[in-house]
Amino acid sequence: MKNFSVMCFFLVLGLSGCSTLNKGQCQSGDWYGIGLADGTRGASLTQLSQHRDACAEHGITINGDEYRQGRAEGLKKYCRPLNGYQLGRQGYRYNNVCPDNLNAAFYQAHEYGYKIFSLEQITVEMQKQLKLEEAATLDETLSKAERKEHLEALTAIQHDLDEAYKQLDRLVAANRWER
Repeated sequence: MKNFSVMCFFLVLGLSGCSTLNKGQCQSGDWYGIGLADGTRGASLTQLSQHRDACAEHGITINGDEYRQGRAEGLKKYCRPLNGYQLGRQGYRYNNVCPDNLNAAFYQAHEYGYKIFSLEQITVEMQKQLKLEEAATLDETLSKAERKEHLEALTAIQHDLDEAYKQLDRLVAANRWER
């Protein structure tokens, strides 16, 4: 019985999380403001249909035109190159929401930031491999040949890591979005 209660709790919790807006938000009718907020955070236009469905559950019709106008204004803030760069640096993918006149600059900055993020992730993995190889070289049960293999791998990883750090330094130094 306890498991059933827990299962019901999570089912209700999951279902309540499906609505994008609550009844009060639907009743407020500030569709420009809701669109502005969605645009500012880079929400796709599919968010409108999710809002429409959420409000329909409460018998409320939304104003799609006002929502679109607000979202378009919000996207002007979201689609700035600096924001694209910062989102890329944090590892966020770009979901192609920017209007044509802002898309190229945003995308270029985002890709640059994402390239730095990816390289940082690679260096983290290389550091882990380096530690594993360092630990392996200390294993007293290794033969000379096995130890030599681990030392060679250690040297290669260290070289690759040094190169990755140099590339990362060049990318960060050439960054034109955070100055």
